[in-house]
Amino acid sequence: MKNFFNILFYISLIFLGIYLYKFNYFTIPKIYNFNYFAVSTLLLFAGFIVQAYTWKRTLQLYDIYIVNKLAISSSGLSIFMKYIPGKIMVVLGRAAYVSSKMNVPISKTTTSSFLNQIIILWTGLFLGGIILFTINIPHIWNIISILVFLFLTLILIFNKYFFSILKKLLIKLGKNLTIEEFKIKDVINICPSFFLNWIFWSIGFYLLIKSAYFGDVSLFLIFAFPLSATLAIIVLFAPGGLGIREGIIVACLVLFNVPLDIATGISVLSRLWFLLGELFIFIFALVLDKNLKKIFFY
Repeated sequence: MKNFFNILFYISLIFLGIYLYKFNYFTIPKIYNFNYFAVSTLLLFAGFIVQAYTWKRTLQLYDIYIVNKLAISSSGLSIFMKYIPGKIMVVLGRAAYVSSKMNVPISKTTTSSFLNQIIILWTGLFLGGIILFTINIPHIWNIISILVFLFLTLILIFNKYFFSILKKLLIKLGKNLTIEEFKIKDVINICPSFFLNWIFWSIGFYLLIKSAYFGDVSLFLIFAFPLSATLAIIVLFAPGGLGIREGIIVACLVLFNVPLDIATGISVLSRLWFLLGELFIFIFALVLDKNLKKIFFY
């Protein structure tokens, strides 16, 4: 399991470098108000800490109890795995890390990781959907948002039947995996921490816009980030949401009267800003992890 995690770790760094170069994210847009930028970055970092906490809370639903240190390490060291095409590796990466450290079945940690991702998407779409009532974006995004939100809601409520069908399909494919159910009331109890995660990031994104734009900025743009981020995750062919998130952000900004050239610059800045947060939690995880040599030289 350690070898599996190490392989994913190296591959994720390679793909991150490739996509940064491919999409020209080494060009840094201009920032005019560094006070706004500093506060937005602190909120970004806080969001990543809360995200690690949501991972810890989700594991508890399956009777896996980890300390905050391990929650941050498993989240941070696997953060760049989402840039591997398919995006599923970030889910498997943190699951494999916890499984190896806690000596628990990988099936339990993987199921927990998938549930965590479902709740992240559900809460993100819940908040992001607010902006859909204030602007006229292409109908395709409205349809996708509503359908995915309803689908995720059905999974959360009727997970017993969903997992039963999924297990039968896996058996037919020759995969006899253990998939454990969960109670919807337990999910509701941990949802506030997921909303807090998105709130930190969303307010941080709003202040990021104000750091790069002098004009009026609508408060509704707070909800542009969870909408763009969740839809980017759903579109599987874009590793890490590259290109998709930026496109939706540009559309939202333009519809709120931000000039196209400035909106484009802010969308690129938002990607670099979020990468800064990913780098923060990655370095934080490296510092907390006791086996740094095994990660880099094993």
